[in-house]
Amino acid sequence: MVYRILLIDDDKEMIKKLSHLLSGHRIHVGNFNVSIEVDSVLVRVEPVIIESNKYWRFTDDTIRDLEIASARRYDLVVADYGLVDDEAKDILWGKDRKRTPGREEAKGRILTLKDLAEQYAETISDGSPNIFLTASQVYLRSFASKLAIDILGPVNPDRVNATKAAFPNAKIDAFDTRNELYGGDAFYSFYKQKRGREFYRQLVGHHMLLVVEKYILRTLITRAGRMRIRRSVLNIALFAGSVAVLGAATGYLAQIGQSLLAQKDSSGWWLIFAGLTFLGLGSLALSIYFESFARRIIRWIGPEEEFDKT
Repeated sequence: MVYRILLIDDDKEMIKKLSHLLSGHRIHVGNFNVSIEVDSVLVRVEPVIIESNKYWRFTDDTIRDLEIASARRYDLVVADYGLVDDEAKDILWGKDRKRTPGREEAKGRILTLKDLAEQYAETISDGSPNIFLTASQVYLRSFASKLAIDILGPVNPDRVNATKAAFPNAKIDAFDTRNELYGGDAFYSFYKQKRGREFYRQLVGHHMLLVVEKYILRTLITRAGRMRIRRSVLNIALFAGSVAVLGAATGYLAQIGQSLLAQKDSSGWWLIFAGLTFLGLGSLALSIYFESFARRIIRWIGPEEEFDKT
């Protein structure tokens, strides 16, 4: 079984870290052997001038990469929420990051998953695959910094609700990395260190390993009770015929043995014993065959698309 994940993020190093940790990771549960495949879309933005004001939009390359990803089926989409470049940050918060921008000022400069879904829908042609509509499970990974909290709002419920608007058919789970991994403002004392971002990405990566394992186990539990019976008319006829032959042969030997005993011929006991032995050995052989037969006609399903094909 293959578990497919799509990463949507504007942090190239975060994508590399998650892809490295998740790709090829295998999970063994009973008879199930699950491997993980990871695709990614690196989100890029570019400035545009509208009525002498500078705003941002997603690049054509980003939309093209989303269109390529939309052609595949994914079990899980892992996405960052705020998608912004350094130039926009400088305009909003200043290069010293001491400025406090308003929410209206941030529109068109701090882009989000909802903006990405809207631009993608406006760009593609009708009927084209759309990952925002086909995704069934989304894991929103975001941190509400003190700088952006008044603009984007808290992860839950503000960012979760906006993500639901971007992925209307998906179940959304959210994780506030600043609060959950660092317990709030302690985040900054670590994040601003020389290798603070690298440490942060490492924490997120190992957290995602646990999250993905949880989703995979949930999927296996959901599918464990579902099976498909293969068409096996010949095998069923063979099995039924073997049972009939075994019963008839045992009855025939027992009948002859009883007839000989009625004639006071003690050799009848040997025939009865032979019949019982034949019944015992035959039953054992049929039991072994039945187990093999059952395994051939019953197949526990793997990925949903494989179930549909058989």
